[in-house]
Parts: sequence; structure tokens; C-alpha cells
Amino acid sequence: MERLGIKFLSVFGMPPVTFVALAADLGCRYISTALTSNPYNPSIYPSFSLRDDPTLRREMIAAMRDRDVSISLGEGMVVREGADIQDRVGDLEIMAELGHRRINTVSLVDTMHVVRSGSEPDDLARLDPGVIGYIQLSDAPLVPAIPKYMEEAMFERMVPGTGELPLLDVLEVLPRDLVIGLEIPLRAEAMAGVGPHERVGRCVDAACGLLARPTDQPHQA
Repeated sequence: MERLGIKFLSVFGMPPVTFVALAADLGCRYISTALTSNPYNPSIYPSFSLRDDPTLRREMIAAMRDRDVSISLGEGMVVREGADIQDRVGDLEIMAELGHRRINTVSLVDTMHVVRSGSEPDDLARLDPGVIGYIQLSDAPLVPAIPKYMEEAMFERMVPGTGELPLLDVLEVLPRDLVIGLEIPLRAEAMAGVGPHERVGRCVDAACGLLARPTDQPHQA
């Protein structure tokens, strides 16, 4: 549990203070967050802006301090060709205010994206461990079940151990001291009324079970 975090996509725009409480209630020490509500997720919660609401920032900081939760990844800082990082200075300063430790110029390994791209654990094992700074964990079928790739990635991933990805093999070759963020949006369940504690809690339990398994045990039961 020391390494587990809950990713922003998994909670569908949950208000920041409530998100902190959810993570703590489920025994996770980390979250990722963006500064505003995620426009790609269904409107389950009212919109918010940590960028524009200093009171909300103070409330979130207090909640994280009280519940021993911290931000392991700041979302929304994608740098594309032609982008000027100076345009992000204000947002980076807010992330620092919220307690994010540093700007990470390292690689993020997302289990779904890596395996779907055709890469294998041996490919990851050949990388310098120092270039890998974060892990995003989810499961998925090897062959996409949803025609639009990003719709699947943003809305309908699978609980670890319920899909076909070689998660144990991937985790085995990655550094053991990295935060593992659970990026497992389950939109169909959320829209059907399954609450976040039940939905995300099942993902946390599955991840803990996966991490406790011997690495030479087959992926599928």
C-alpha cells in the first residue's frame, strides 16, 4: 500500500478534498490531480478549479496534511511540439504550492499503452532504471474491445488481474521504489451508480493482491 496512488482519471472529476479523503480511506498515500475538472470524463461532479480558487487550494492542502496524502503526479502538463513551457509557469507554481515535490523529466510507464504498443517486459528491462519515474497500472484485453482506443483508455480500463496484460512480468522489471498509480476509469459502473469507494476500492484490493503474488506465478488464475 505504501506505493499505491489513485489517478485523477479513476475518480471522474471528484472534488479535490473528497478525492483526498477517498485515497486515505482506501489506504493509499498518493493521488494525481489536474488543476481543473477533467473535460473527458462524464459530469458526475460539479466542476472545480484549483487554478482559480485559492480557498480550495488551502482546503486541499489541509486535507492532504491531515490524511497523510500527497500528490505524486501533476496532470495536464503535456508538452507538445511548438509549446512554450513558459506558458505553464503559473500552473507549475500552483502544483508546487499544493506540495508536488519537483518537475519530473522522466518516463512514465503505462501498462496498457506499453503492451498495446507491442513492447514487452524485456524491452523495459533494457532501459536505464533512472529514466523511469512513475508507473500507471491497469489491465485490458490484448485485443481492444472498444474500437476507439482513447475512449477505452480514458473511460473503460480493467481491474488488475481481470484482463490479459502481463502485469506481473511488467512490474518485475521496473524499479521497486516508484509510485504505482491506479489509472482505472470504470465509466459504465460509475454511470450505473456504483460508488467510488466500491469501484476504486476493488481496484486497490486487486493491485495489492497482484503485488503480493510471487513473480514466477502465472498471470492468469
